[in-house]
Amino acid sequence: MEKLVGIYHGYAQLIGLTSYRIVGGELKKSRMTEAYVLAWNIGTVFILAWMAWSAGYEDIKEMMMASLFPEMMSIIPLVVYSVNYAVIVYILISRPYRDSMLYDLMDITNQLSRKMALAGRKTNLKLKKLLYLKSFALTYLTLGSFISLLFLKKGYFEVTLMGIAYSILNVSNYFYFTSFWQIVRGYDFVDQEIKNLTTTKSGSHVENFEEELRDLWSFHWTLSRMASRISRVYGVQMIVSRTEYVLFSVVFGYVGIICMFQGLSLNILHVGLIYLVRTLDFFLIDVICDMTARYQNQPKHELVEGELNQKALSAYLIYESSMRLDLKVCGLYFSNRGRWLEMMGAIACHATLLLQFHLTLSK
Repeated sequence: MEKLVGIYHGYAQLIGLTSYRIVGGELKKSRMTEAYVLAWNIGTVFILAWMAWSAGYEDIKEMMMASLFPEMMSIIPLVVYSVNYAVIVYILISRPYRDSMLYDLMDITNQLSRKMALAGRKTNLKLKKLLYLKSFALTYLTLGSFISLLFLKKGYFEVTLMGIAYSILNVSNYFYFTSFWQIVRGYDFVDQEIKNLTTTKSGSHVENFEEELRDLWSFHWTLSRMASRISRVYGVQMIVSRTEYVLFSVVFGYVGIICMFQGLSLNILHVGLIYLVRTLDFFLIDVICDMTARYQNQPKHELVEGELNQKALSAYLIYESSMRLDLKVCGLYFSNRGRWLEMMGAIACHATLLLQFHLTLSK
């Protein structure tokens, strides 16, 4: 798993998302990597601005030539490209904050790996499957973007740069997912260790029970603080990413339905798979956020039934203070209500899409 994450981290550095590289399980950077990433970011921002507007106007011309597209739809491609560009610029500008957070997260991850090695525990199989599924989605979206651009018969330079632009959108979401994935892995380890300690009441079978318990509670508190920091650092980015995804779903869903009536083709099937995989990609983000909140809020009050010394009691109070964790997804606190609101918003978007399509055909 470390190798898998390392591969994607290396690709993220190549496209300018981070100035750190992984060396021996540690994040390190140099003046050369900082200069490379800064120069790459500046070049991407300026060159992509021209390419996004050019691609938008080309799509407008193609839509104006198609009879099934209403005139009001002609401006939509320009809006989509503008939103994509704004999201990419924000992601690149906020890189220093993400780098600082990733550096501290790597330190916590290394602590967790050492603790798991000493305890003889391995990563939960369910978490492994989630990481592999997310990695598959990112790989398919990255390769699929380049293939889709090749279908458009553009130049090699345009295909490469636009493909990298879409990679920035997808890899930044992958970083968000893997950050919370490490937190969930830590929570799962703490839960397993606490269950092991309480197999016999008050842990009488364990030497230094109170010290072990204090260490687990302190680590739980550290994980909670990092989870809150991840939510803050990625908060605005995820809001604008969700906005971009909603526009992507509505526009490309609309175009896809119209194109299906003109006959199926390999290109339509390919774009349809990208549509489904991108939906899966964002769904996995919701899943990992939900798992983080559920793991963090699991009650463990039975742990104070025995006699605890002052240090252990202080650690428990710290643990209690970290119990509340509010994760924001698309600007909503991540709770059952938030998920229902998000689902209703998605249904409303697609209902609007189908209504507009019906009105187009009835004209």
